[in-house]
Amino acid sequence: MAEEMNRRESGYCRCGARRYSFVGFAASLAALLAACGGTERSELQPLAVEPNGTSVYVQSIEAKGDLVTLGVLAINGRNEPVKLSETTDPVMLQDEAGSQYFAAKEDVEVPPHTAAVLKIPFAGPLSRNSNNLTVRFNPRYGNRFNRPQLMVQGLPGKQGTLIDFATPINREGPLELSAHHANGLTLALGGVRFTERDTRVAFEAINGNDREISLSRRSDLPYLEDGRANRYYLVPPASNPQLLVSGKQKLAGVLHFAGRVPQDVGPLTLHINERFGNPDWKEARDPKLQIAGIAPAQTSEVAIPAEGSKPAPVAFSAPKLPEIQPVSLQVNHPNGTVLRVSSVTFAPDAVVLDMAVTNGLKEPIQLSGAGDMLLTDDLGNPYLPTPPPDNQALNVAPGATLKGRFTFLGRVAPGASRLTLTTNSVYGSDDWSRSTKPKMIVGGISIGQSQAVASTPLAAGAAQSGASAVPGPDSAAAPSTPAESMPQAAAPAGPTPPQPPAGGNTIEVNLQTNHPNGSVMRLSKVTYNEDNIALEMTVTNGHNEQIQLNFRDDMLVKDDLGNRYNPAPPPSNPKVTVNPGATIKGQFVFIGRIAPGARNITLTTNSVLGSDWKRSDRPKMIISGIPVGGS
Repeated sequence: MAEEMNRRESGYCRCGARRYSFVGFAASLAALLAACGGTERSELQPLAVEPNGTSVYVQSIEAKGDLVTLGVLAINGRNEPVKLSETTDPVMLQDEAGSQYFAAKEDVEVPPHTAAVLKIPFAGPLSRNSNNLTVRFNPRYGNRFNRPQLMVQGLPGKQGTLIDFATPINREGPLELSAHHANGLTLALGGVRFTERDTRVAFEAINGNDREISLSRRSDLPYLEDGRANRYYLVPPASNPQLLVSGKQKLAGVLHFAGRVPQDVGPLTLHINERFGNPDWKEARDPKLQIAGIAPAQTSEVAIPAEGSKPAPVAFSAPKLPEIQPVSLQVNHPNGTVLRVSSVTFAPDAVVLDMAVTNGLKEPIQLSGAGDMLLTDDLGNPYLPTPPPDNQALNVAPGATLKGRFTFLGRVAPGASRLTLTTNSVYGSDDWSRSTKPKMIVGGISIGQSQAVASTPLAAGAAQSGASAVPGPDSAAAPSTPAESMPQAAAPAGPTPPQPPAGGNTIEVNLQTNHPNGSVMRLSKVTYNEDNIALEMTVTNGHNEQIQLNFRDDMLVKDDLGNRYNPAPPPSNPKVTVNPGATIKGQFVFIGRIAPGARNITLTTNSVLGSDWKRSDRPKMIISGIPVGGS
């Protein structure tokens, strides 16, 4: 007596057995068996799990007359059908005395990703004192693939009695686990629920790469593995079976893994692209990842929803994120470019730096010429940038300053304490004074202390990820959402960070140098602005010929740390020419904010091709000891 499983509740497919049918497991089976004799309740939960992803759970046993009947829940987590019994290798029941009871010689096959409730009769009756029974599936010809050799031990048996085994308890708990891949993927797990038929894991996958990636392939399904090497395979969602995540986007939802997990097996490990994935290639489209520490013992009991009702979604407990960190970090490149970081913000999906970059070169520069601007933490995890569509290489015009919030995709890894920013990490130059792809490194960006973030339940709805037959109603996932783009200019998001000692300060000085050709250069005032250094100067040409102070664009300011600040001469007089006997007076601007820690600067005219010859029309004049500190 059997009937097809309730499709509305579970969505399971009909099993392909010849004469065995799947039975809707609920009160109907218990009532049917109870009508045949007395009923007892056992707290046992007899089950067997096979490493190939197949699980069987004995839900009841009845010995009446010449029949012994088992009520079995069988779950196939594989991509192909599995057989639990064949005509040449029927299911066998054995008691402690060695007596064997065989089921009918029939094929019992469970389709892929399907849970089936079976009623299996064995030829009896039981021997006396048969209190320790063992059921064996495929006892003679079983294998590790499509005919799993499963064994459930310790079954009690009592002639004339129906024994119902304990219904498993749903358990649920938060997770704060994540893994990063070299291709820019961040995979975070935020919650887990263990049910009678599956394990549900709330997840977020943030793809920092420009290319689409896949977390699942038909021949390489993700799976959970327990401490006994048993596997619980993903049930691929029909709408997105490969778990594709587009470039610079996020995929969030609930992953369903077929099979009931015993509570005492120890922590589980999630495997992604375990067979064919690449563990460390920066361009990998099938990233290989592992996340350990999914512990059934650290969950708590939750109510089982009433029959026909929809279960509550698995909540995603977001990891605690560090607070916003005001910083004052700066690096100067030999080409005159200055990069400053004023604050760092930690969002659930990204790390955001408030930055300003001033180009002191006479040519445009790129900060990510090969898409290789990079943020890394001290654990080695990368966070890739999201440049604006109209400025992918992050170009900065000559003399210009690019300010804004620079976004790097990926949630900061738990346990990381510091970040390092690198521009043009692959093809940049860190020492060439004419480089248009400057490699600049800002290290020691503090991550600070963590703060709690509210948990968010992942509601059912339109989905890219979820589960099909085995998981049931809670199979939907949140839709994929675009990652935050990085604007070219925006106000800082955090509090005003501390400034360098002389930021925006004006200092009165009285410094002069005389050249052998009769020229005199005097400095009366220096102002340290946010993006430049301005010198109030007077230059008198005592030579009988015209002189130039910036013949090869080599009028230069250097600080005592060795940083260079290039000139921004007026377009009408780029070589800063002074006629014989004439005097020019005004403000001379040098690009870039003064470096933190600098104590004085030096001004040099014609630093490359200048001369101290008394007839020189390119006089090299030097004023040193110009103070940085305020007066």
